[in-house]
Amino acid sequence: AIALDADMAYDPIWMHGVLGLLDTRAGSGAATSLPVQSFGMAAQYELAFRTLQSGRSFGKVVVRVAEAIGVTPSAGGAHLVSGGTGGLGLLTARWLVQRGVRGLALASRSGALAHDAAAEWEAVRASGAAASVERCDAAEATHVRRLVAASPSLVGVWHAAGVLADGLLPEQGARSLRRVYGAKAHGAWLLQLACAALPLASCLHFSSI
Repeated sequence: AIALDADMAYDPIWMHGVLGLLDTRAGSGAATSLPVQSFGMAAQYELAFRTLQSGRSFGKVVVRVAEAIGVTPSAGGAHLVSGGTGGLGLLTARWLVQRGVRGLALASRSGALAHDAAAEWEAVRASGAAASVERCDAAEATHVRRLVAASPSLVGVWHAAGVLADGLLPEQGARSLRRVYGAKAHGAWLLQLACAALPLASCLHFSSI
């Protein structure tokens, strides 16, 4: 039995040798990747889990999701991306303008772009879309209502806002859960309430565990 996290700390020289050997074997083609058993999400998801449950799996069990997810954003009107200045939000913004969206509001708690977001932001601006960065804490009802009210032509909402508060399970408590749920779950409900009377063409929530 090998617990890599413990063994690396206990004997880093041994670990360095193992990685060096693996690198050499991979470079020469002597080492190959683990076998993969692939199952389609739509029709084979139960079989995938039963394969794991039976203990017959060796290597990786992969559940494939169809490439086409069936989401086509409406090019007319404006789209709101919460958590829009982070990695996922900016990637979504870029995807939207590539599909013809011309109005875009990227919302975040700080109202500022992340330090490593310059390239994605430039790609959005280069598309010619009318894109703006707005300050909005998705967990605050007044912020959400104000932002939605300022976008009367809103046709799409992309809720990518989230807070990272990972840790070991015994260390998780009401405080850390409340912090994460504020932006993700409570924010989703506030957006739902604020947009209830709007004829949205798209409303998509990014999940998180």
